[in-house]
Amino acid sequence: MARITCRLRVLLAERNMTRVRLSEISGIPLNTLAPIYHDRWHRLDRKTIDRICSALNITYIDLFENKEEQGDLFKFKIK
Repeated sequence: MARITCRLRVLLAERNMTRVRLSEISGIPLNTLAPIYHDRWHRLDRKTIDRICSALNITYIDLFENKEEQGDLFKFKIK
């Protein structure tokens, strides 16, 4: 099963940027950025995504990654 993950932590590290600085640039509160940064988000508002992408000058594709989950309990092998 695939899982969409957010690469915000990696992108900020590549730019030597803190969440505080991103918050200042984007106008997104730190408490909104925290679950996104730690990839523990459940829902994201499109406006929030747009602000992050605009502040970092990236696209949605740069921000998110589609990963295959390892050890998925619901994955069956057909023999």
